Amino acid sequence: MSKIGYNGKWWNESVNFSGGCSGCELTPLGEKPHCWALTMAWRLAHIAKTRDRYEGLVKLQFTKDDNGRFVSYDGLRWTGKTFCDLDILRKAAKRGKPTIYFVGSMTDFFYSVPEDKQIEAFSIMAESQQHQWLILTKLPKQSFHIDTRMLQTTPRTVEAKQLVAIHNAMIERRLWLGVSVTDQSTADERIRLLIAENEHGISYWQGPTFISAEPLLGPIVLKPEWLKRIGWMIIGCESGPGARPTRREWVRPPRDQCVEAGIPVFIKQLCFVPPRACDWPSCASGDGTGKLIHSPKLDGQQWLQMPESLR
Repeated sequence: MSKIGYNGKWWNESVNFSGGCSGCELTPLGEKPHCWALTMAWRLAHIAKTRDRYEGLVKLQFTKDDNGRFVSYDGLRWTGKTFCDLDILRKAAKRGKPTIYFVGSMTDFFYSVPEDKQIEAFSIMAESQQHQWLILTKLPKQSFHIDTRMLQTTPRTVEAKQLVAIHNAMIERRLWLGVSVTDQSTADERIRLLIAENEHGISYWQGPTFISAEPLLGPIVLKPEWLKRIGWMIIGCESGPGARPTRREWVRPPRDQCVEAGIPVFIKQLCFVPPRACDWPSCASGDGTGKLIHSPKLDGQQWLQMPESLR
């Protein structure tokens, strides 16, 4: 089972780094990596059971002098290689028990799945009516080609029929598309694209949407037009070696805005670090010494709200 607190299982149909995100960037030379998937992919590449899927995705980066002699170890890097096997997705879709799947927890769907396979992948998810699917991306613009304009004509081609199935799954709230944001800058860029409309005034993504502010690395103020379209807000901190802090004054404003707008809020995890590093106080399950707290309390209560269709 997944350790992701808001879903039942997760599916990695592909593995790679998507790029362009301050919360998951390539590790600068001399610094520890902030991307947990980078470290996990390296570990899985050295386990016999998972080697075939992960081998070659990650490499060790070294600094050498002019004579080619080792100077320092600079951490892990993605190589640019990807892995995509839709048969794994088909197997997940055939599971009889209704499940909430988080698609690609160690990747970005729109980066790692080739564009000519994306509609097929979405149709596999759409046709499994017993499941619900969460797709999280930093590249929401890549979803624009999944457009319902083709539905204006009788679907004769295979792709058109697939789009009909995808459209129905969106309307039935079985396909969720979310964007990963870390601060105001990434929120402004990605949420705008998540809720964008085509020239006919039709939303490119007609299904439910959500925001994942994990890790939250700076303040975010949600705009009124976003609140009209967003169905869920997830907030969390960074974890692992070298994790950057998430401050409570950054968490409260988006939480309060969502509460006022009737949007469910799920605060997944927060790290209660020493006061010099962060101002999070200790709580009943943490001692303020850097312990990662899952489902933490904020202002006297846990925030584990979920949309009705995902409960």
